[in-house]
Amino acid sequence: ATLPATIISRCSIVQFHPVSDAELLAAWPEDSERIPFCHGRPGLVKKLRPEDITRWTKLIQLAPVRRLTAIAEMKRDQAIQQLEHLETAVYRQAHEQPSQIALQALRRIAGARQSLSTNAQVKLVMTNLLLNIYPSV
Repeated sequence: ATLPATIISRCSIVQFHPVSDAELLAAWPEDSERIPFCHGRPGLVKKLRPEDITRWTKLIQLAPVRRLTAIAEMKRDQAIQQLEHLETAVYRQAHEQPSQIALQALRRIAGARQSLSTNAQVKLVMTNLLLNIYPSV
């Protein structure tokens, strides 16, 4: 279903840009260890857990089949939260070593997030993502 033209004509696009680490640190000095992982996304300051990002960073370096240990019995809300950690791990790798592969990995994460917003089976979505995020290591 599309939106009526009268609704669309009253809408506007709001662009958000990354916030500097200095601004994030000024707002949340108690979270200084998390800020480098947020990459300018203030909504992640309180959500991200550095230990989960480290775990995902190590996990995506494994062979695809070995990555599946991370998704044993994940519920939808857990999977969505873990996608944020995984995405941050990929952002970190892309920052250190930019590549087309990292961009494809971020697109796959976005696709998984979209699938999880529907009634798609969590384990199937996460299995597909982990097998294909970096097809070969």
